[in-house]
Amino acid sequence: LSLSGKTQALAANVNNHITTLLVACNNNAQLFGSNLLYKFVFTDDFIRDIQFHYKSSMCDIKEDSVRTLKMGLRHAICGLAIGEGEVVYALSASTRRLLIFTLPDMEKKLRKIDLLLSPTSEFPGHNLPGGNLLVSPHLKWLLSYAP
Repeated sequence: LSLSGKTQALAANVNNHITTLLVACNNNAQLFGSNLLYKFVFTDDFIRDIQFHYKSSMCDIKEDSVRTLKMGLRHAICGLAIGEGEVVYALSASTRRLLIFTLPDMEKKLRKIDLLLSPTSEFPGHNLPGGNLLVSPHLKWLLSYAP
């Protein structure tokens, strides 16, 4: 699977035998934080038979074996976590606020504008630069932390 830029944050969630992996990347060296978000969807069948999905001896995964969605972010982020209903929690790289995004439905036909995510809500965050987020296993609590 190919990504643009430097990977800066990861988040995963397993729900009904479907694993969703989010990868936040920065492809702009002048920008602090991630400006791209990739969504990868893996089924249990894929994970069980992973050896059949390699394209080389380096264990590179074939692009057509995984459902992938590349999205842009209007606000650069530092850390992220996936909540219930594919809600994404992220920390703003510039304002240090907690941002909430709703991911587009991969089943629908998406326009270019649908792939540029804007926060649906914003809340005060911690006052430390950078950081990351974790969601509790029961998806009820959100933890933010920074160095």
